[in-house]
Amino acid sequence: MNTCKYNTNPEVLLEQGKAIMLSTDGVRFHFKVFAVNMVLAECPVSQISTMAVVSKVTDTGWVKTVDERGVDTLRSKQRSG
Repeated sequence: MNTCKYNTNPEVLLEQGKAIMLSTDGVRFHFKVFAVNMVLAECPVSQISTMAVVSKVTDTGWVKTVDERGVDTLRSKQRSG
């Protein structure tokens, strides 16, 4: 349990951080790599998924994708249109 005292509500800070992580393709790619690294470092997938606002299935899917096809496959695909 975190007993730190914050000037700003931690939930507000967490929401701001989540918005930044989802803001651009480059940021999303780096975030996915970070999440994969956390799983590989044996951090609990449930905690990573909660912070990332993704399901455990998504998080473990990223790990599987990286294992099978490499890190670059986590990059967003160019969309036609």
